Amino acid sequence: MIDDHSRVAYAEICTDEKAVTAIGVLHRASAWFNERGVHVERVLSDNGLAYRSHAWRDACADLGIVHKRTRPYRPQTNGKIERFHRILGYGWAYARHYDNDAQRRDQLPS
Repeated sequence: MIDDHSRVAYAEICTDEKAVTAIGVLHRASAWFNERGVHVERVLSDNGLAYRSHAWRDACADLGIVHKRTRPYRPQTNGKIERFHRILGYGWAYARHYDNDAQRRDQLPS
């Protein structure tokens, strides 16, 4: 997740794209941003199944967050996160050789 104003980013690695996982990330990211003085008001997501679920809708409502979705097949609508993924790829995921995926995952926090 990226704050639209400051460009401060929160990232974690998940093993699936289920609604319950996305909701967990939403809660952890919201808390992380709040600790840094950033109040989450809105979330812009793609149109994945997790973000179209009633559970996601309810979680956003519980947190007082307005959820908006990007236009289908228009990744430029969500350009900040697309660029962040690219930066992660070049700067972390593929910047050097890792012997295994666990080693790569261990390097994300740094």
